[in-house]
Amino acid sequence: MIANRSQRPHSNKFLAIPMEPIVKLQMPIKASWCALAWVLAVSVGIVGQEESTPGSEFTVLATTEDRDEYRALQREVAVELLEPSSLSQEHKELLANALSKVYMGIPVGSYTRTVRVEDSTEEESEENSNTWMVSETGGVHRDGEQVDYTLARAISNSPFQGSMAFAIDAEKIRLASETDTEATFVWDIDMSEGAKAMEETADSLDSEVAEDAPMSEADAMRAVGGLFGKGKFAGEITVDKSDESVKHYVMLRLENTVRRRLLFKITSMVMDHHFSFIENCDGYVVRRSNFDMAGSALVVGKFTSTETTTFTDITCEQPLRYLEIPE
Repeated sequence: MIANRSQRPHSNKFLAIPMEPIVKLQMPIKASWCALAWVLAVSVGIVGQEESTPGSEFTVLATTEDRDEYRALQREVAVELLEPSSLSQEHKELLANALSKVYMGIPVGSYTRTVRVEDSTEEESEENSNTWMVSETGGVHRDGEQVDYTLARAISNSPFQGSMAFAIDAEKIRLASETDTEATFVWDIDMSEGAKAMEETADSLDSEVAEDAPMSEADAMRAVGGLFGKGKFAGEITVDKSDESVKHYVMLRLENTVRRRLLFKITSMVMDHHFSFIENCDGYVVRRSNFDMAGSALVVGKFTSTETTTFTDITCEQPLRYLEIPE
């Protein structure tokens, strides 16, 4: 049984799409594009990869009863969070049941994570692939390496994502569309926290203007942060009604065009996850994540940028054991 019945399922602070570090980017304006993904995640509270020692405290969900009990806890949280919404009781139940199936931690086993980056301002695309191994002691490492990473880092970069219920604004969520097979829910996202985070980050960046750049990294960060007050953003979840599971989750989507005169314009931006059921893991996982952005900038003109993360060869050791990190 689960060691602590009162334990609430983990929040989705691990639910983030990792981006290339800003310091590795050559142009301040390009840095600001990639920084957007991180800042947007901050706005809905889905970033925060704490560092701890491998094998730190976690709960093992080793039986069907354990997993059913944990899903029941997930459902309780989702029901509570959705209570203030104006959704019908039927839709609240559907969404709560779907959200309860998304996260149980990370199972002992392995998976392959492939990231492909395509940028219209670059001549060639970039791609890297790694196989990750998860041990029953809580240690996580890439195949061929001896260094263990934390469970927190493993979950944030794995197909086993955190509970998205915490990203939903219950007072703003509404039914967008419904068919016999699926229902889609949307809500508005307040970006004020993202703007604040960008301003704070800018204070720690280089204020020097590079020879081939229109502004410093710090000024570029502030310029993009200043756009958030003009942008309209939304989240979206599509639920498959046949098995009451999350099919597609749009973490963040820009709803209008935002611009900084003479500097840059962003016409579209989407960050999303696509889910599917993995039988040998007895759970739903992210098969593919996308970060797409398009617009124009002073130095490079029109641009499109896409980062696609795919998860393959997802294998869970038997007997099945999920390692869940307590809050």
